[in-house]
Amino acid sequence: MLAYSKSDLDNKAIATSARSMAKAGLITPEEAKAIKEKYPVKLQSSGWLEYIGLFLITLIPVFMGAGVIAGLSDHIDSISGPAAFYGLLLIGALEIVIQQRKFYRTGVDGALCFSAILAFAIAGIFLKVHTLGWVGKSAVIGLGFLFLTLRYGYTITAAAAFLSFESMLMGIFENIHVPFLPLILMAVISFLLFRLFRNLAKKEELRYYKDVLLTMEFVALICSYAILNPFVPVMLFVAQNDISVSDSGLAGMISHTQFWSLLCACIIINVAIIAIGIRKKDSLLIRLGMVVTAASIFSIYAYTNFLPGPWWSVILGIILIAAAWGLLRYFRTPREGFTDALPTDPSMFDKLKVESLVVGGMHAPGPGTQSNNMDFGGGTGGGGGASGTY
Repeated sequence: MLAYSKSDLDNKAIATSARSMAKAGLITPEEAKAIKEKYPVKLQSSGWLEYIGLFLITLIPVFMGAGVIAGLSDHIDSISGPAAFYGLLLIGALEIVIQQRKFYRTGVDGALCFSAILAFAIAGIFLKVHTLGWVGKSAVIGLGFLFLTLRYGYTITAAAAFLSFESMLMGIFENIHVPFLPLILMAVISFLLFRLFRNLAKKEELRYYKDVLLTMEFVALICSYAILNPFVPVMLFVAQNDISVSDSGLAGMISHTQFWSLLCACIIINVAIIAIGIRKKDSLLIRLGMVVTAASIFSIYAYTNFLPGPWWSVILGIILIAAAWGLLRYFRTPREGFTDALPTDPSMFDKLKVESLVVGGMHAPGPGTQSNNMDFGGGTGGGGGASGTY
């Protein structure tokens, strides 16, 4: 299913691990070079600056082709077919650069995949199949993104597939008229999917999709928090019931008791996420806690008007900068397994048992040497059926 050769991906992970070990001083540069020669990497990759340049350059002919394809439709409602056709053309071009040119995260393949995502999304949104409805369209789009994820292993397609699934759930649960029950069900399902993705990421046979599963974990947690954030259900309630918001924003719609309850709920949730991340030494939860802390500030601001918006940003910035500075100084000396040093091991290091491969590459047997034994020859003798050579 994966478009890339698994042996090439393994060799690339081994070479990356050897380079990281050389930088950490665990092996010499000569040993790292020998490992790279023993496990050659056929895939062509680029640095982040080259990636951006190639990505932007590739978008130029892609958008030119999109303009030509768009001219084939008379009206925007009939653009679904041409958009799907153009998406298939982009997928074909992506297959060519992967199979023939061995491109792997070079920017060219990224631009082609990103453009194919847009083309298929447009085709799905304007799909004129009334029997499908919103749920059917979300399912079709999600299955397309899931195929791209399994085929190419891009994290952006994984996030798009998960969001399509969330959109499908929203369409399924919209007929439930119990207040806030659909949101609670979506939050529970998102959290269960987070646990599923976390367990799948531990499986060795899925190591090629580890970045994809980590992305889905993060998106699932973000969705769970966004759904449980009091700002989201209130805004959905306002939109569904056509309630006009006063000039003071949502501040005029809730009492002081409700506001302080909202504030305490946001603080408790954020502290709990960060505390669990620290206890389990889970960088994903720690980063998520910092992200939702910033989101909570703006959520709380939507319910109050005693400070202008820019002041909330200034206060948040001061708090985050002070916290970052204090943590960097505190963890300059490793404490309880935490440090401010960057990790040197790549994502698939443990899965590939690279240490054993490195040792094997360092101590691989060399070519055989000729024997220097003294041979006595020239005489023969035999008797009674015996013979010998000296």
